[in-house]
Amino acid sequence: MQKAIGGCIVSVAGGMLIGKLIDNKRGAVAGGLIGGAGCLALIEVANKKDRARIAEEEAQAVRANATRTRTIKTQSGKTAKVKTVVRAAPKPKATPATPSFEPAARATAANVTACRTVQQTISVGGNSSQAPAQVWCRVEGGDWQPWS
Repeated sequence: MQKAIGGCIVSVAGGMLIGKLIDNKRGAVAGGLIGGAGCLALIEVANKKDRARIAEEEAQAVRANATRTRTIKTQSGKTAKVKTVVRAAPKPKATPATPSFEPAARATAANVTACRTVQQTISVGGNSSQAPAQVWCRVEGGDWQPWS
């Protein structure tokens, strides 16, 4: 989710730059609006509790090895649709520099048994945003961990 919010900022800035190159006067504004349209969904689910629920949806989909769509009620009272697509991924060759969280047994290239790629799309009020793909790997003890 944090990567998605960062991507949102890049999307708005990139839209503004491209728009300015196309039409110097109005292009930056139009490009920023277009780039920001997908960000509206992320803004709706940006609070801590909503992010935790979305992260848990991702973890559950990984553990089930199943693509799934869930509807949640955000803290602002809106309805959000969270679609999580899970696919097999190759085992990584190197250990991540920093784990996403501090697990009991930290994932390393040596103790990973399988990996999956996860892609989430969040939709709120007709606006959708796709988060960057995240790789999760299973360690020898059976836990699935995000691979950074």
